Amino acid sequence: MKKTTVLIADDHSLMRMGLQTMLAIQPDMAVVGEAANGRQCLELAARLKPDVIVMDLMMPEIDGAEATKRMRSLSPKSRIVILTSFGNSAALLAAVHNGAAAVQLKEDDETSLLHAIREVAQGRTLVPNELLALATDARDVMPLTEKQLSILHSVSRGLTNRDIALMFGISEVGVQKHLKRIFAKIGAANRSEAIAIAMRKHLLNADEPF
Repeated sequence: MKKTTVLIADDHSLMRMGLQTMLAIQPDMAVVGEAANGRQCLELAARLKPDVIVMDLMMPEIDGAEATKRMRSLSPKSRIVILTSFGNSAALLAAVHNGAAAVQLKEDDETSLLHAIREVAQGRTLVPNELLALATDARDVMPLTEKQLSILHSVSRGLTNRDIALMFGISEVGVQKHLKRIFAKIGAANRSEAIAIAMRKHLLNADEPF
């Protein structure tokens, strides 16, 4: 029987150890590598080409969402199971948008994770319908740069152009230019509409106050 090869990516050694122990006793699975951060995960995946990657959403260096995106070119046949403590967040939405095949909450029991690994190895997808819908909706929005996201977050906090200019060390004219590009990318006509779209499409992290 051909075993499903699995790569584990998590920055917590105890978590990796627990996953390794659980998967090692499965007759149809074989752990081929472990990564402590997103960059290492990409390097191992490119070399090992695992069937499934069990990856923590929040990892150092490169997070799970970005690693999922880069995996398309490095190991396109690898199916990704995202582990997360959050049922909904901007990062989780990005991971699904970037091609994650399954989402598993860390508090779920091990049977659920084993089921997810087996399902995605067979080409199926296990992502909550509401996340799939949001990810599909997000495809209508052009991606924002990290600086644009920071400025958008500042707008959501009610900061003025002058406040934002001082915060980022740019002129108020520069802020206006950034906002114009942001509005064009997300399809907003003004600041209020931009905030509403950002909230609806989960463009900002859930733990950042609006």
